[in-house]
Amino acid sequence: METNQSLRLFIVFFLLHSLTSSSSLATKNIITDENALLALKARITHDPDTLLAKNWSMSISVCNWIGVTCGVRHHRVTALNISYRGLTGTIPPQLGNLSFLALLSINDNNFYGSLPYELARLRRLKYINFNNNQLSGNVPSSIFNISSLQELRLKHNRLSSMVNVSGGGPNLMSLDLSENLFEGELPSFILESKQLQFLNLSFNNFRGGIPKEIGNLTKLKTLSIRYNYLEGDLPHNMCSHHHHTSVLEKLQLSDNQITGTIPHNLWRCGELTVVSLSYNQFRGRIPRDIGNLTIVKGLFMGGNNLTGEIPFEIGNLPNLEQLGLEENNLVGHIPATVFNISTLKWLLLNKNKLSGSLPSIIGFGLPNVEELFLGFNNLTGKFPSFITNASKLQSLEIGHNSFSGFIPSTIGNSLTSLEFLNLGINSFTSSTPELSFITSLTNCKNLRSLSLTDNPLNGFLPTSIGNLSISFDSLYMVGCNITGNIPQEITSLKNLMTLALSHNELTGSVPVTLGNLQKLQGLYIQNNNLEGSIPDDLCHLNNLVDLYMQGNKLSGAIPACFDISWGLSSDFGDLGSKNEEILVNRIRNLSCSEYVDFRALITESFVLRLWRLSYSDYGDFRAPIMETFVLHLWSLSCSNFGDFCAPITETFVLRFWCLLCSDFGDFRAPILETFVLRFGVFRAPILETFVLRKWRLSCSDLETFVLWFWSVSCFDFGDFHAPNMETFVLRFWSLSCSDYGDLKNKTQMAKNKMMK
Repeated sequence: METNQSLRLFIVFFLLHSLTSSSSLATKNIITDENALLALKARITHDPDTLLAKNWSMSISVCNWIGVTCGVRHHRVTALNISYRGLTGTIPPQLGNLSFLALLSINDNNFYGSLPYELARLRRLKYINFNNNQLSGNVPSSIFNISSLQELRLKHNRLSSMVNVSGGGPNLMSLDLSENLFEGELPSFILESKQLQFLNLSFNNFRGGIPKEIGNLTKLKTLSIRYNYLEGDLPHNMCSHHHHTSVLEKLQLSDNQITGTIPHNLWRCGELTVVSLSYNQFRGRIPRDIGNLTIVKGLFMGGNNLTGEIPFEIGNLPNLEQLGLEENNLVGHIPATVFNISTLKWLLLNKNKLSGSLPSIIGFGLPNVEELFLGFNNLTGKFPSFITNASKLQSLEIGHNSFSGFIPSTIGNSLTSLEFLNLGINSFTSSTPELSFITSLTNCKNLRSLSLTDNPLNGFLPTSIGNLSISFDSLYMVGCNITGNIPQEITSLKNLMTLALSHNELTGSVPVTLGNLQKLQGLYIQNNNLEGSIPDDLCHLNNLVDLYMQGNKLSGAIPACFDISWGLSSDFGDLGSKNEEILVNRIRNLSCSEYVDFRALITESFVLRLWRLSYSDYGDFRAPIMETFVLHLWSLSCSNFGDFCAPITETFVLRFWCLLCSDFGDFRAPILETFVLRFGVFRAPILETFVLRKWRLSCSDLETFVLWFWSVSCFDFGDFHAPNMETFVLRFWSLSCSDYGDLKNKTQMAKNKMMK
């Protein structure tokens, strides 16, 4: 009896001790979690809603903190979600002490700094989302080896490398590293992540080829590696029967440098819903097997070197919503079947060599089309009648063709959703002299831009033009045989930014009320028969960038607000300056027949912030001890840039987007240390001494040569001489030249890998 009583007492004591010890251990562990989160709170430098400052308090149980979830069994922190809070700060290593954490989400904040290696200690972690922050540096290799990790999202940060990653996560199903600064070849560990279903590496600097082993990822549904520098051929085992990759749903490889033909096996991927191969260097024909993609919704193959005709099988794709074949070398007629795809929303066939007329019997073929781009082809015939039935159409671009006949006078009655209409450079005309189709366009309440340039409209502008959409901002009617006055009602278009009516037969005076168009940036009314004076009211146009009025019969004084020093003169004469700094900040447009000599003999800094510079003769630029020369332009167009001579110039910077010159003249800067070109499109078919005819740049002590641009198209790249140059960088999207000429650099020839 006593023995049983003693046993009972022992059991009670043991249970009480166990409960006390367990409670003490649980309290200790939750304090560990609490301290880890308080360490994070201490790293927050900006908390706009003061959520953490007020709520993350030791007076409140950590399990009740905002964004914190605890498990029922162990009462430990299992999830931390503080996304979309506008927080700024860094991630402390103490987060690695949240040993029960399964979900960590801090996306859409402003966290910066590096990822702590201690995160790899979280062995229960399944989900990480650090998207849309400012994290930088390396991604710890051990994070990829967390065995429980299923999803890792690091999109839109500044991460730059993954060091010594070996092996892939055995359970990793989703990996998003897009919009970062990663470079080098595609990480090999990805090829070992056999459970991977979603992979996004877009918008990085990855180079090299796509390894054929990627075809072994048999569970992959989304493969997106857009906007990188991938090259070589697309692996031919994509969707082959041997590798069973038929589950692939989205293939997005656009904006790389991939070459070769598109593998036939690709068209066996019957589950594909999106194929994006645009803006690469694919060649060859589009195979008829493309008709096998019966559930595909988006086909994007524009900006390649595809040839041949558009296969009629594309018209048999019943779910197709977006078709992009623009900027190729496709020929022949557009198959009538394409216009019978009732699901089609986007049809982009512009900038090809397509010919023939469009079918006239398809009537209601594109009831859902929103974007229709057929411009820059050789299409003929009347205005396509089926277009007037496309009631959802928002953008219609059929310019640069050979269409003829009347523009339907009721075009705007049915296309009420229209936002952009480009019929320019065709042979369209109007059925009535008052251009009644413009009146019908007043029904398009969202219309923003109308281009009718180079069509023989042979009419006058109706007063109803003032009733166009409140959001209307661009009107291009250059060379349209327009007669009569510029209607006063046009000034009702309060959001108008571009008004181009040049090269017509307009008469009367320049409307005083044009000064009410406060958002106007470009006014082009040159080469008409306008008379009278230039209204002083134009001085109210504070946003005006371009003003072209030459070739009229205007008289009187130039308004005082148009100071000729700001570039509104046909002849500048000599401009001399001995100031130490010349800043021409207000110049937006210079248009003159002769710039003659610009001398700034002791100028230290010369800065032009222009948008468009247009000269027939730039003349000579001499600044013998100038240290800095900067051009901030958008467009430079000249027939003769003349001579640039700045023997002690240390820095020469061109920041513009378009340089179009037949003769750049001579460029001499023997002590130049840095030469930087940052622009978009460079075309100069006859280049001289950098200088363009032969593209020669001779700088004896040039240390740095940087080209940042998107597209180079030239006939002869010519010679490059920089014997002491240490750095040569080309950052561009597309370089097309028939002859690169010689690249001579005695010190670092091997490092110029960008020159291919």
